[in-house]
Amino acid sequence: MGLIVGLTGGIASGKSTVTQFLATQGVPIIDTDVLSRELVAPHQPALALIAQAFGQNLIKPDGTLHRAALRHLVFNDPIARAQLESIVHPAIRALAYERATNAAAESPYVVVVIALLAEPQVRPQYSWLNRVIGIRATPALQRARLLQRPGIDETLASQMLAAQSTDAQRAPFVDDWLDNTGDLTQLQAQVQQRHQQLLACSTTH
Repeated sequence: MGLIVGLTGGIASGKSTVTQFLATQGVPIIDTDVLSRELVAPHQPALALIAQAFGQNLIKPDGTLHRAALRHLVFNDPIARAQLESIVHPAIRALAYERATNAAAESPYVVVVIALLAEPQVRPQYSWLNRVIGIRATPALQRARLLQRPGIDETLASQMLAAQSTDAQRAPFVDDWLDNTGDLTQLQAQVQQRHQQLLACSTTH
């Protein structure tokens, strides 16, 4: 059985860049954000629960979730956000565990991307991780990257950053850090080094 490694960090800190590079090295990647989209696809139980909790207006005519409307709702209402998380987090965790253990049976290590790992209600659900890697960037860099994304303005960017855990809150359970305040070449060098270390660790796991 290979290692199951968590990857966490704030929004726009560079998690996707890291996983894209690792995927080119043959590392299986399980992204909980991707799993969440699977779980709220049309006809999935979680989508029906979301509509029941927040209203049918969040379902588009084609049966898909109105993600932008839901995002605005939960970032403006902490109670709504907690309610949404209570619907989707347990299902995401169960699916992540199933896919991670299956992948780890065939690979030296597998990476599970969990942006919200520092949240008190989320962390205990992932006690089965063997190691956790954190990636960090400055809030100014995160904001600049967010503003380049479609549909995100200054107000929403501020709300999204304010809703995030801090690197200080992640620090107690992060085993290794990647620093994404330099250029892409610097980040890739760090990731390559960590990749080699994880391959070595997997042989003694």
